[in-house]
Amino acid sequence: MSRRPRHTTAETRQAIFDAASGLFDTVGYSNTSMADIAAQAGMSSANVYKHFPNKAAIIHFIAEHHFQEIERDLGPLDLARPVEEQILADVLHLARRLSLDGTPQILDVLASTVFDEPPVLRSFRGRLAARFAAVFAAGVARGELAPGDPVASGQTVVEALMAFTDPLLLVRRLTTEPGFDAEGLARRLVKLLVAGLKHLP
Repeated sequence: MSRRPRHTTAETRQAIFDAASGLFDTVGYSNTSMADIAAQAGMSSANVYKHFPNKAAIIHFIAEHHFQEIERDLGPLDLARPVEEQILADVLHLARRLSLDGTPQILDVLASTVFDEPPVLRSFRGRLAARFAAVFAAGVARGELAPGDPVASGQTVVEALMAFTDPLLLVRRLTTEPGFDAEGLARRLVKLLVAGLKHLP
């Protein structure tokens, strides 16, 4: 009797990812059970629970994948580029990725079901703050910005740009505010924030 081939943890989690993503997209998050995900993935419910304690853990895992995709699409930083141009390019990418290219269904689910900031979103925003800090450090080094703490500036700007650095908030605004001009708001906010960084006390 041949033994069933063993799968690595990564392969099993990917199978659960694929099964859950498909079910959430076709029948909806609330209509999908852990047993449904297990059946779609071709494994036992016990095996699914071994990797994820509940549906919330699965949806956070899927969301992290989407956040990483968004970050990869930002591309490498050009630290020789003027600060306002680089930050605006990043913020516009976030806005366009969600508003022009369509909102990933998983973010719709998160936006409608999650009220406390999930850990995957905190991690995403932390990585954006580090990216912005590198831009600000380069700006300070060449005299474009006033001397200051680039790390603190990165964290502050991420908070000030919450409408774009929090994909769940952006999804809510795009779906509840017809005519919301994400790009226009992004341009105004970035211009104002960078002007402030040029004249820190």
